[in-house]
Amino acid sequence: MDSEGFFIPRPDLAQEMDRAFERCVHAGLQVVWLFGETGQGKTLFLQNYLEQARSRALVSYAQCSSPIGSQSTTILKPHQPLKDALESLLTNQASMRRKLNLIKNISLTVLAMIPIVGEFAYGVKEIRRDLNEFKNGTREVDFSNFVREYFDDLMHIAEESPVIVAIDDVQWSDVPTIEALYRFFTEVRYRASRITVVLSTRRDELHGITELLSLYTESTQGDNCTELVVPPFTSLQLRDYYTMRFPAAGRQPDLYLWLEQKTGGNPFFLSSYIQHLLHVGIIDENGVVQGDLETYLGLPAEIRLVNSWLMKALNEEDLHLLLTASVLGYEFSLHELMHLTQRPTLELIRSLRRVKSNHGVLEQVGYKLINGKESTVYRFTQHAIHTALYNELTAEEKESLHRMTAHYLNDLRLMHGTDPEVQNSVASALMLHSRLGHEPELEYQSLLLKAQNTPDDLDEAEIHRQLAMLAPTIGIPIDQLLESYRHAMQLSPIRTRMAHKEQVAISVPQEEREGDSLSALLARVLLMLRRGSTAEANVVLEMHINRAEKRRQFVHPVLHLLYALTGEMTGRGSDFALHSLRSAAQSESHPSYAAFAKLGLALFDRASDTEVLLRLREAAAYSGRHRGIVQAIIAWVINTRFAGKAEFAAILEQRQLDVHLSAYVRSAFPRTSSALQSGSS
Repeated sequence: MDSEGFFIPRPDLAQEMDRAFERCVHAGLQVVWLFGETGQGKTLFLQNYLEQARSRALVSYAQCSSPIGSQSTTILKPHQPLKDALESLLTNQASMRRKLNLIKNISLTVLAMIPIVGEFAYGVKEIRRDLNEFKNGTREVDFSNFVREYFDDLMHIAEESPVIVAIDDVQWSDVPTIEALYRFFTEVRYRASRITVVLSTRRDELHGITELLSLYTESTQGDNCTELVVPPFTSLQLRDYYTMRFPAAGRQPDLYLWLEQKTGGNPFFLSSYIQHLLHVGIIDENGVVQGDLETYLGLPAEIRLVNSWLMKALNEEDLHLLLTASVLGYEFSLHELMHLTQRPTLELIRSLRRVKSNHGVLEQVGYKLINGKESTVYRFTQHAIHTALYNELTAEEKESLHRMTAHYLNDLRLMHGTDPEVQNSVASALMLHSRLGHEPELEYQSLLLKAQNTPDDLDEAEIHRQLAMLAPTIGIPIDQLLESYRHAMQLSPIRTRMAHKEQVAISVPQEEREGDSLSALLARVLLMLRRGSTAEANVVLEMHINRAEKRRQFVHPVLHLLYALTGEMTGRGSDFALHSLRSAAQSESHPSYAAFAKLGLALFDRASDTEVLLRLREAAAYSGRHRGIVQAIIAWVINTRFAGKAEFAAILEQRQLDVHLSAYVRSAFPRTSSALQSGSS
């Protein structure tokens, strides 16, 4: 639901609906299933689309009402959505002449079942004498033929103009309506009618109703069915929504990112969070941030209600799986979840895929090093869903699951005792789960682990406070704990306490630096590379690039080059590296890095000889101050890749590319020169 009356266009969805309508005009009956989670904006999109389509079709909208309390849909009035749809078709016509013409195409049986239309028709005596006879009780009506006459009438109406009928929240339809739609979709005589039927629902609700699932299964067998999913807001749509609501707020990228993480782009959740932020004073009446977003832990009541519906829709197995995953955090790894659930890998992957498909509350992030082990990482689509699930656990359940996770992570730590990268990866998660699982000894070990392996500057005051709290619990005097901590710092491969004071010489020209943040990031990454932590450097670069691209911010091409290089060195897969190299190669404002990126593409991409030569030719056009090294690498690539191929002899002869390297390369880049020399020989 796009609340507060602000409609954000969904052009992709509208185009798909237009295509279905065009097929209806030329080929006959079309069925559109419109799926979307609660609050995703199905209703507002449908209503807006129908309003826009009014000029080219007769449109009708009916919304099914849910039963009260625990009542079944079997107690609903039979065929109520069909009656509402026809009533909407008639009453929304502005022209009286158009209304009268429509009524002339509707049978007495159907009119008698729609009271408002019947009363309206009775007032127009010249329309049909049968109506007066029925009103006076001198005319019998066979209501058993209602369904057949209803769709026959709809087909006659569509002969004059195409018809779009939308039934929203179809999961609340009465069973006779579902059976009538089944008959309409399957009978051959209706296939040529110019009618588009749009059925809107949540996919998980669909699977929970036997009759509706049968209707869906049957309708999707033919080529006249379209399935659409209403997606959450993109970053740009979220920003546009906020800007429309608060025109004077100005750009606030951090707030947009925070809202996107909390809501997953769900319009209803977005509106609820904004209302709550206004209420508690985090943002002012103009939409400008005044309070501390990072410490805000509220959860709007509307979202708690929606999440309770979600939990009721989950079967016991899936709910148990999600509750367990919530202990691991907003993002969680497959390897930790396997340990907690004690389920086989393949079975767990299939369960996660089913939850993602049926309920849309999970998404796959990727494969990476997390908490001591490389694994597939998943995350909840919204922070609110994760929070609601975690809050459903009892205190005893939380403590038990956190304790199990802490011991599992500690086992990983012991298995990889000599790998500082794994140790640092485990440390933070071990600290959190040990604290929440009430395992003070493990929490103490995690503090030492962090001190010994992290490349980051640590908050010593906070660590001293934690040690002081742990001392009486584990029975060790605070002085001894502090001494152990200082000893761990001395064993660190870098001086962690002084990390913020380390200075690293970076050969990046001052005019090409994009501010202090770039210099600091480069210093940190190069420091990791110097001490051999290539995988860690790759993860840091990946996080920075993903965050910047998500915010649509500029990423300096040197970061793309470093990311591609570290990705290749760690064997994380060439797709990531090639994506970064292509991004850097397109940088017009940094020609030096673009040239090196093109060389990288020539080296790493599994391209044909022709494509490699094209990229080398593009790189050779570079004429900046690093021209010598670029030319030397081009020479090396051509000599090593094409020297034995007769068809490229002319290129080798023309460029005279032999083993000789320029004096500039030998003096400015001795190690590179040596490597190229050995490679050529």
